[in-house]
Amino acid sequence: ARIGFLGDHRSTSSISDRYFGYLKALTLNRLPFQKRWHINENYEFNMFTHRFSLPKPLPTAFVCHCDSAAYQLMLILRGAGVAVPDAVSLVAFDNTECSRTSSPKITTIDINKREIAERALEQMLWRLAHRPAKPQRIELATRLIARQTVKTLGPRRKGHA
Repeated sequence: ARIGFLGDHRSTSSISDRYFGYLKALTLNRLPFQKRWHINENYEFNMFTHRFSLPKPLPTAFVCHCDSAAYQLMLILRGAGVAVPDAVSLVAFDNTECSRTSSPKITTIDINKREIAERALEQMLWRLAHRPAKPQRIELATRLIARQTVKTLGPRRKGHA
């Protein structure tokens, strides 16, 4: 498998976390990393103002920093004659309306926004009562929402890559 990443990891901490999680997953699974497979863009707001070249050869999949970026990449791939998911699979983050209404529907990582808001409020109230406390990092569970932008592969047979 050749897996790329779409997003500028220097622009926000959440994209940075997602990018370094992508690198960790590649490393733990002994998958190759190629710098040319990293599209270092955050162009989800208007695809017409951002121009870049698709990597050659294309990876077999992209992890995209958000649903909107995955949608824009899907349009660019489609414009280049590249079929999603048959030629390139896409996985994104956030489970926004965009992922549910696109065609094909985007496979995404769901983050529970309500739980994030509740935990943030709890943390703010706790901080007001415990002002000298050191900062904490809180991690919340996510879940994969499998939709239509990931190609289904058959099981690997022993001895076949």
